[in-house]
Amino acid sequence: MRQSAKSSFQFQPHQIVCLEGETARLYSEVIQIIYHSSGQETSSDPEKGWIRPLLLIDEKEESHDVRETVDLLWFLSQLRPAFDTEVFSFLVQLRTSERPLFPREKARQHLNCFLQQLLERQFKSN
Repeated sequence: MRQSAKSSFQFQPHQIVCLEGETARLYSEVIQIIYHSSGQETSSDPEKGWIRPLLLIDEKEESHDVRETVDLLWFLSQLRPAFDTEVFSFLVQLRTSERPLFPREKARQHLNCFLQQLLERQFKSN
């Protein structure tokens, strides 16, 4: 589900959002909305968001805890709100685990691979 740059979604800090790839989904928490400054005083259309990755769900529906990786600055037009029903069981799993489900380095590898595939697909479509 892709949203245009003129999306009707109004993202808020602490909201859980989804970034969809071809075979995987990244669930993240919105930390802050970054507003575009076009030189006009009245311009306040958000373009990017500072998001904190939480969970990567792969093509096998396996979850990868990516909380211990890096924060991202990403286009809001490529994010969508996550529905409670799609993430609730995964978030409970994260909440009840005392430490990441996967070692930090493995989590970084999963996240980097996902982002690389996503960016490659975007460059091919342009």
